[in-house]
Amino acid sequence: MKEFEFFGDFIFEDFIENKIANKEFKKFCITIYDHWLSEEEFQNNLITYWDVLNGEYKFSEYLNYENKYINLFNNLFNKFKIFTFDDDFDIIPKLNLIKSKPELKEILQDCLREKMFYNFVIPELEIVIFGNFDLSLPIYMKPSNKKVSEMIKESELYLLK
Repeated sequence: MKEFEFFGDFIFEDFIENKIANKEFKKFCITIYDHWLSEEEFQNNLITYWDVLNGEYKFSEYLNYENKYINLFNNLFNKFKIFTFDDDFDIIPKLNLIKSKPELKEILQDCLREKMFYNFVIPELEIVIFGNFDLSLPIYMKPSNKKVSEMIKESELYLLK
C-alpha cells in the first residue's frame, strides 16, 4: 500500500511490538499530560470517557481535553489527507480516506470515547497515530518531524518520548 511506503516492509504486529522495519521511526505519545504519569498519578489523575460516565469527572472537563484533539486533527485535516483504519484486519490494513470534518470528528470521538479504536495515517507527514483509551494516542514518526511537534504544541497537547 503506497500510504505506508514510508515505513518499508512491515506487518501490523510490528507496530504493536514496536518493531517497525524503518528504524528512523520512533514511538511517541500525544497526550494531555506534560509528563509520563507515575503509578500514583495514573491511579489518581487518569481521565477516560468512562470516568465521565461514572461521575468521577465533569463532562465539560472531559470535553475541554477532547476538543484539543479535535483541534489538532482539524488542523491536520486542513493541510493533509488523513486515512483511517481499524484493528479488524489480518496483516495489511484497509485504509479509508476521511472526506469531511464532521466525519473526522465522529471517528475521533468514537476513538477517544472508546466506542471503536481507529488508527490514522497521514502519508504526507509520514506518521501513523493509534487509537487508545486514555486521552493518550501513540504516534510513530521520525524524531526530526518538527511540523508535527509544532502542531501538537499549538493544540495545547504534549508529545512524550
